[in-house]
Amino acid sequence: MKLGIVYDNFLSSKFGGGGAVHAYEVTTRLAKEFKVVLYPPRTAFRFDKEDILKRAKELETRGIKVADDFYRLLDQAEKYKATRIQRLLFQEKTLAEYVKNFNVDVDFLYEPDHTSLDVFFFGEKQRFGLTI
Repeated sequence: MKLGIVYDNFLSSKFGGGGAVHAYEVTTRLAKEFKVVLYPPRTAFRFDKEDILKRAKELETRGIKVADDFYRLLDQAEKYKATRIQRLLFQEKTLAEYVKNFNVDVDFLYEPDHTSLDVFFFGEKQRFGLTI
């Protein structure tokens, strides 16, 4: 079984709180039993590119693969950065455009903190659109 994770705090160099710690611990345990792929939401671009690459490398050593499509998009990071008001006003359009760049090939999608709408847009790319 392949599990897709849609979560930005895994790529942050800052402490994300107890929820982020819990999500990280659960996901690393899941990676021992299943193939886990991280599909970072658009909000991940608010972090420094070097920090993102460092954290992505760390995740991959723990068995959590970062979607190859995301690395390609990092070079276009400015295109996906947005202020809070821009995210609010143009959220649906920009999310749909962002998700088009990904090949989502997993059985289930999971968003640990339930704070991002991106998981639903990624879910539309699946055969059954299953999200947890």
